[in-house]
Amino acid sequence: MIHDYLLDNGLRVILSEDRRTPVVAVCVWYSVGCRDEEPGRTGLAHLCEHLMFQGSANVARNEHVERIHLMGGFANGTTHFEHSLYLDVLPAEHLDLALDLEADRMATIAGSLTEEKVATQRDVVANEWRERYGGHGDGARWRELMARAHPEGHPYAHVPSGEIRDLPALSLENCRDFFLTHYTPDRAMLSIAGGFSPDKAAESVERRFAALPSGGRRGGRARFPSPVARNGRGQPALRRADAHVLWGSVLSAFRLAAPGRDFLAHELALTALGKGPVSRLWRRLIQETPVASHVSIGCSRLIHAPSVVWLELKAAPHVSMTALEDAVATELLRFAGEGPDDEELEYARTHLVRGWMEKLSSVEGRAEELCRRAALDDRPESVDQAEELIRHVSSEAVREAAAEFHPDHRTSIVHEPAAPTSCGGPS
Repeated sequence: MIHDYLLDNGLRVILSEDRRTPVVAVCVWYSVGCRDEEPGRTGLAHLCEHLMFQGSANVARNEHVERIHLMGGFANGTTHFEHSLYLDVLPAEHLDLALDLEADRMATIAGSLTEEKVATQRDVVANEWRERYGGHGDGARWRELMARAHPEGHPYAHVPSGEIRDLPALSLENCRDFFLTHYTPDRAMLSIAGGFSPDKAAESVERRFAALPSGGRRGGRARFPSPVARNGRGQPALRRADAHVLWGSVLSAFRLAAPGRDFLAHELALTALGKGPVSRLWRRLIQETPVASHVSIGCSRLIHAPSVVWLELKAAPHVSMTALEDAVATELLRFAGEGPDDEELEYARTHLVRGWMEKLSSVEGRAEELCRRAALDDRPESVDQAEELIRHVSSEAVREAAAEFHPDHRTSIVHEPAAPTSCGGPS
């Protein structure tokens, strides 16, 4: 049974008991991400995520993680476009420790910041950015694709880590204001999953969180509109000649027609298109006509803007980029026109059910998914209805979703090997 309720200060609490496991997970989900950053301050949300582990009024720097580790658990945080989340996983008898740590930083993190903490973590974030986005790997390509898939100045046009050029200007005051505005109970959810007593947990949550004030300085969401219109319909691909590339690739982004909470039809369509060896592109372009060596597809699921589906195909050895691009366009056009066949759709349904069950098999996966479902469709209980919901999506709905993967609806970047340069030398 799932208990879902609000404290008077707006904090949403979701409890999911499973006495079969001796472990609990606590997830604190703040409805703030990189979309809430102001121009010239990208990376602020990610910097604040780092600062959440640098100590609060009653917790020393790094003590949060160390105390969870001492109990045999782990703690982590992540920043997304629309949310930031923090997870604590530890033996069930130490649930109150995790609640103490989370409540202390929710209540006092803004007042515990120092110039030295901000400067140190700003450098750490900059180094992470260089490792992830500063070279020629997947991160750099993803960053470029997101910028190309959105209008200039759009709040989703940069990756959650921000732009490195903005990091030096992020100040102590910027960070303090961000916390005071966004890290408040009325912009947060707290979920607990695992082997605990819901009654005792509810008392513990009430005792630690109920007195925290709502966001008196709460600001709006993003300062920019999130236009539905696609950026890239019929746009020619951006071509990159790269000396670090041995075989070429085509990386594409599809911005779906409108933001929406009902996304299962799109998940089924993109799974049938490119996830795994039974999917359309794997069968047609790797197995039957081997012009590609690898296919990957995924999605940044968004609520406040059109979700972004990305698709990458890597060329098979000695296959020209023209051959790969033509084959991809042909298959996308066919898939958009007819949708998945019965075998592909059944594969997609089974694949999604399996993935959902794998996610929920761990307490941390369940705690995170409870918050995600609450944010996406306001129904955390839907975590236990996966198969029913997936089976309920009609074939017609999936065909309609597949139409959004028309080749003219994408923004693409083509990476191809740079032509070899002559070494010269005496004749």
